[in-house]
Amino acid sequence: MRCVPSIALGLLLVLLAGTRSVEADSKGGPGPGRPIWPKPGQKDTQLYDRAMRIQSGMWWHLSPEGLLAEKHRPHATYAELSHDVLYLHDAAIWTGCYAASQAARWHVTRDPDALAQVRHLAKGLSTLTRVTGIPGCLVRNAGRPLPGKPVPPDTHPSRAMEGLRFKSDASRDQLAGVTLGWWAIARWVDDPEVVAEARAQLRDIAVRLKKHGMWMRDHQGRKTKHGEMRANVEYLGFVRNGPLAAIGLATILTAKDLNPDSQFLKYAVHDLCERQDWDRALSEQHSFLGSMMTNTNVNMVTLALTTLAFSSHGNARHRGRMGMQELRKATVGWWNAGTCACFLLARLVGDERKLLGEIRATLHAMPEEETVPAKVQQWFERKIVPIQHRSIVSGWAWKENVRLFAHPQPGTGPSTKIVHTRADYLFAYWLTRAAGQMQPRVGPGADPRARCAIRYPPWRTAGQR
Repeated sequence: MRCVPSIALGLLLVLLAGTRSVEADSKGGPGPGRPIWPKPGQKDTQLYDRAMRIQSGMWWHLSPEGLLAEKHRPHATYAELSHDVLYLHDAAIWTGCYAASQAARWHVTRDPDALAQVRHLAKGLSTLTRVTGIPGCLVRNAGRPLPGKPVPPDTHPSRAMEGLRFKSDASRDQLAGVTLGWWAIARWVDDPEVVAEARAQLRDIAVRLKKHGMWMRDHQGRKTKHGEMRANVEYLGFVRNGPLAAIGLATILTAKDLNPDSQFLKYAVHDLCERQDWDRALSEQHSFLGSMMTNTNVNMVTLALTTLAFSSHGNARHRGRMGMQELRKATVGWWNAGTCACFLLARLVGDERKLLGEIRATLHAMPEEETVPAKVQQWFERKIVPIQHRSIVSGWAWKENVRLFAHPQPGTGPSTKIVHTRADYLFAYWLTRAAGQMQPRVGPGADPRARCAIRYPPWRTAGQR
């Protein structure tokens, strides 16, 4: 009986400390809200038309190296996109997510442009490791500085790819996005070359991760600040750490599924699941901890659980879906079409109608414009802020704080310094379409092989189209 107070004290410490399982957020989540439904008269044809308008200009946001510049200077040239990516801390995760959306688009439409984008983005995902010259060593970004301009801070010159620089210290959220991107490419794209690259890249990343004790390392061999993955809470071994276990195990299991003959990866799966019970931790996502339930943390864990939902490892697949169910219950009504699309793709039982309602309502409501107001007033609300009233800080709507209200200051126009892509819209839209939902019944979108009219930038030559 003496152990009961100790367990209670331990759980209290978990509550107070936030368990260190994911990055802390000073403004915790508001808890679940009410289900969201589209307004009368809103149709899937409108969502399709918006997706086509956004998709038509996406080549203008892809760097020469194949990375998504989710925010950059307006009217950037090809060289300027490469330079601007070096200022982005999250280029890896959003490039992976956008690659997943384009793999889904190719799966649904067979549009040649989708395949061209997948190939270009696969080049970018490969650059995120090849730039270090160390197999499996993931970085946050990579690009080429403009001649005569200041070198972006905290970047390192590449010894493997002449002229390129990169930002090291990759975090687990970057890993979750890259893993999802390679998984989607291997699942939906029937191009032997890019599928072989997906297999090789994930194998190298997984092997390096396991050899370094499931803690990401930079190009100098140092532990990264937010690169730890573990199956339990530090100092409280009896408390399972589902969020960190999900991100680490997703990489290992996905790599093993794509490389079934790898003896090392077979050993890694056996060690993590049979000896250390990482798979058993997946169902415990600690949604009762308000400080953890933020869009940032939910987003990256959901990306990992999405790949686990399709894993060949039965217990990881089952408990991963249980973890998804827990996250879904805690985030109902958050206006997050990105995570809802992942939940839908993983086929969460009994929630399809509400998931589709929230996806539709969110995509109808979110702004289509790539510009943002030059000046805004921001404050935190106690309740969930609808998507159309939130601030865009990261360049990815599904990561933004659900309580942060942004109000444009009167008399101010759009910013002349920065634009944001709407790749976040395309991520939610094409994953939902890959789940077999939201195809219009009338109009151009009713044809699953309808092509998108692309506005190619001048650097995309005719031979590349």
